[in-house]
Amino acid sequence: MNVNDSERLLGFLGDLSYSLTPEPQEADLIILNTCSVRDRAEQKVYSTLGRFKELKKANPGLVIGVSGCVAQQRGAELIKRAPYIDLVIGTNNIHRIKDLLLLHATREKKGGVTATSLSDRIDEEEFSRRVQKDPYRAFVSIMRG
Repeated sequence: MNVNDSERLLGFLGDLSYSLTPEPQEADLIILNTCSVRDRAEQKVYSTLGRFKELKKANPGLVIGVSGCVAQQRGAELIKRAPYIDLVIGTNNIHRIKDLLLLHATREKKGGVTATSLSDRIDEEEFSRRVQKDPYRAFVSIMRG
């Protein structure tokens, strides 16, 4: 449901030499891009995060992030519920992914980094990157969740 935001995340992460991997076990970074239109979708987030917890135990260097509407609505509450989450990125903060990863990597105190601030203006950087999967179709944001 969040193809546009996922394409934008991929664009920003490509600048950091991240690429997609078919298996979560092979990943250095996992970002769960969420939707909260229905309660069932939100419950799936927690279920999926539970599976990622095992990956984090096996690979403590793995960075786990949550983005999208659930991240925006729940914010730091997500980290309280799942303390192994490293990043919570709200809908207006996708373009800050590089800074948030750097902040997480340089923090002496462990704990997740949360970015859910809302702005009434669009930062010029916000829609500057995208990895578009379909060359014949593109998404245009008309609002942010």
